[in-house]
Amino acid sequence: MKIQCPCGHEVSDGGDALPNKAHFIADQEWDAFWDAVDAAVERSGPSPRAREAAVMRLRGLGLFRQAWQRSQCGRLLLDDTPTTVRVFTPEPGEESARVLGRRGR
Repeated sequence: MKIQCPCGHEVSDGGDALPNKAHFIADQEWDAFWDAVDAAVERSGPSPRAREAAVMRLRGLGLFRQAWQRSQCGRLLLDDTPTTVRVFTPEPGEESARVLGRRGR
């Protein structure tokens, strides 16, 4: 998928473990997510098929959304609806920071 940034460049979503991409969850969904994780762990069953079914239930919750950041202009592009991306721009004069990449580990 390619997303057009207002700066004129495209954001490419063509891979895994991208440093300019993140998945986020609304705070209202946080407890539901962890409840589902607990249920998957507790009820996954002994067979590989049962464990796979538990994992697929977690993935099917649809609680996470996506975000991308343009490294050049610093804009954040947030997945709002299946067809809408919202754009947030850094304050004027603010240096572009990589807010979606790994924290120093």
